[in-house]
Amino acid sequence: MGDYEKILAHTDLVILDIKHYTREGYAMVTGHSIDEVNKFLAVLQKLAIPLWLRHVVVPGLTDGDEHLKGLADYVKTIKNVERIELLPYHVLGVPKYKTLGIPYKLEGVPPMEAAELTKWQELLNAQLR
Repeated sequence: MGDYEKILAHTDLVILDIKHYTREGYAMVTGHSIDEVNKFLAVLQKLAIPLWLRHVVVPGLTDGDEHLKGLADYVKTIKNVERIELLPYHVLGVPKYKTLGIPYKLEGVPPMEAAELTKWQELLNAQLR
């Protein structure tokens, strides 16, 4: 039994944030490889653990018809997905970065408007049907 299997042995539900669905996009957004996420997803599917996915919609980065169509296509490849929720990008964490002296990669990106997010969620839901 691998590490993920041991950790997930008594898990009823996993809520997972999908930062990006492509290898390049994930590396750009996080600075890391998507490989561990893919390994984790493989174990979740093997163990048939219910999964809720979340994805932050960042204006100019993870919005747009093409991006959300790609996200829908990606989600369709994952078993046991019970729910997918788009979350609005916000700037509540910016002061923490400034206090810690860490450069904020999304400096100047405006928060996502609620009405805009509703539009993207409806589009994604339609593509997942």
